[in-house]
Amino acid sequence: MQYGEVFWGVLSTFAAFLLGLMWERLARFVTNFRARRFWRPLVSREAVVVVGSFRKLPGFEASGVIGLGDNIALKDLEQYFGRIGFKRFEVHYDDQFVWAYGSLRSALAGNLILLGGPDSNVMTRLVLERLTLGIEFLEVSPARLHAAEAARPDGVVPAGRRRRLLRRTTDAAPWRVPVVRDKETGHLHGPTLTTSGITQDCAVMVRSRNPFNEQREVIIFCGSYGYGTWAAVRYAQTEEFLRSLPRNTPLLECVLSVDIIRDTPQSIHLELMRPLGDTAVSGVRNVVPRVVD
Repeated sequence: MQYGEVFWGVLSTFAAFLLGLMWERLARFVTNFRARRFWRPLVSREAVVVVGSFRKLPGFEASGVIGLGDNIALKDLEQYFGRIGFKRFEVHYDDQFVWAYGSLRSALAGNLILLGGPDSNVMTRLVLERLTLGIEFLEVSPARLHAAEAARPDGVVPAGRRRRLLRRTTDAAPWRVPVVRDKETGHLHGPTLTTSGITQDCAVMVRSRNPFNEQREVIIFCGSYGYGTWAAVRYAQTEEFLRSLPRNTPLLECVLSVDIIRDTPQSIHLELMRPLGDTAVSGVRNVVPRVVD
């Protein structure tokens, strides 16, 4: 009798282990299925990843540099694609993209994954100039960003967005902050600038038809700074993002805020997500980014 109880106890424990393992694999399969469905139209046609780079830094590094956040985002994306079963992609830098692919027209005519905003990645700027979105890329002074946050009609500052403005003397030449403006509400989404550095960044994800070839698509990951690019790529891997996708279309615009703790994106908050129609490629040329005094 005692041996029978031990046997059934071991058997039930083993069965529970198998069920748990099967459930874990089923959950991973569902998550990966959603991810592959989102990414397949892009990566199944030889998507090219383009990263922004900086060359005009005389006396610092003649070969040029890339932002650390953008570089980590690139590594994150490569590892993620490996986990969900896609092959490795080609990587190019924006200032060498034309050299590698010939004419500018042919270089831009494929599926593109762009890392970095319009200031750091010229390919991002060329695409955004030809899209009509519900958001707008601006450069504003820190004072305007702070005033815009304080003047919100509802008087509510979203969770994680308590601002302590980094003060500079008014005698110094003002520097500008990359932000995103929601055209529907007029609200500015931007970083949190404090005396200790940046404690929060703004992240953006845009997926649309490629304005240089509407048979292909482009997806942009960027932020006010490199933390935002990194956070946008990280958020695109989450179950929350996959569940929140617009119905009937993978085309979207998404704005996030992300807390920066010890130089690492943490606690990513979804600020807005909207579907994009084919009318986003309208042929209208926009100024990107637009400087606001």
